[in-house]
Amino acid sequence: MANKLVKASIGIIEQDDRDYYGKKRLDMAGSLLSTHFRQLFKQLNDVMQKILKKDIDSGCNEIDIRKAIKSDIITRGLKTALATGNWGKDKNGDVLKTGVA
Repeated sequence: MANKLVKASIGIIEQDDRDYYGKKRLDMAGSLLSTHFRQLFKQLNDVMQKILKKDIDSGCNEIDIRKAIKSDIITRGLKTALATGNWGKDKNGDVLKTGVA
């Protein structure tokens, strides 16, 4: 950073304005929502699979699919993302994008 400052002060390179909107990356709401929904839907499927597998392994005669559907996973996930600005998680559970308004 000091090297860049010296070069800009003696005129070798032009000054850089990091607050310039042309250099900002924009993430559209549709792509953020679709990516996060896809992750939450996969999480819902994994939970459903575990519940149904447990019922099948226990020898249950009647399997109630409604009991396995935890719709609040998607609802809570979208509400949390909109409230906190933290969008998506990687395989380790770390947040991919933070501070998105």
